[in-house]
Amino acid sequence: MGMTLVQYDICDTQGRIFRYAEHDGWDMREFTRLYLNSDFCRREMDTVYSYFQYRSEEAYEFIMTEELSMIPSDNRCPNAYEIGFAYRFLAYKTGRTSAEIWNDTSFDTVDSMLDRYDYDYDDILIALNK
Repeated sequence: MGMTLVQYDICDTQGRIFRYAEHDGWDMREFTRLYLNSDFCRREMDTVYSYFQYRSEEAYEFIMTEELSMIPSDNRCPNAYEIGFAYRFLAYKTGRTSAEIWNDTSFDTVDSMLDRYDYDYDDILIALNK
């Protein structure tokens, strides 16, 4: 199943949300778990259209004030953007919710596959379905 340019833009928005979280010092494993299982993600990202899908900075500010409590970490995650992008990509390509993807695909799995498959999201999807 192909993706539209709009869906790629929304993957970019989610990647930026993850980059903001990493920049602010979040523990990215915990952020990923909380975010993908949040009401915000279910309501605003796992839907056909939402105001926040094109406004990464506003979405991040909303998430931080309304949904999540920050868990700080000194660990840096250079792949934060790509991990966020990958989870949204997987949701679009499989038709599953963010929470369902999270339950089957851990942060560490996605992070390690990015390097292994040279950031080719289609190859990562194929490998996960084996």
